[in-house]
Amino acid sequence: MKCRKSFAFLLASLLWPALASAAACPDLKVETLKKLINPHKAKKLELVFFSSWCSDCAVHLKTLKNNSAVVVGAFDSRERIERVVNKLAVQNACFMEAGLVKRLGIRVVPATRLLGWDDIIALEK
Repeated sequence: MKCRKSFAFLLASLLWPALASAAACPDLKVETLKKLINPHKAKKLELVFFSSWCSDCAVHLKTLKNNSAVVVGAFDSRERIERVVNKLAVQNACFMEAGLVKRLGIRVVPATRLLGWDDIIALEK
């Protein structure tokens, strides 16, 4: 019995870092965009839209050097998007598109959009 508890503890301690670092991709809402850009109103916010089934997207995500870029899952399930983000060890903030692709006119992935403060305010209307 003691051996089982020790094994369970060892397994949990080995898996904990992987579980703790698993990316969660919440819905990206206009309020979230405002919070991301608010400290730098003159700055543009880079949104990179991708899907799990898109090989070009995977290549693009691997080459992201700009940690301020926000990756946004689109045309896919949350589970698949989060799996890709974890597999590729993407360090950027991750979100699900929550209706933004239609409002921004995005029809294909990968796609990149630069949004300024005025662009984000226009999305509220």
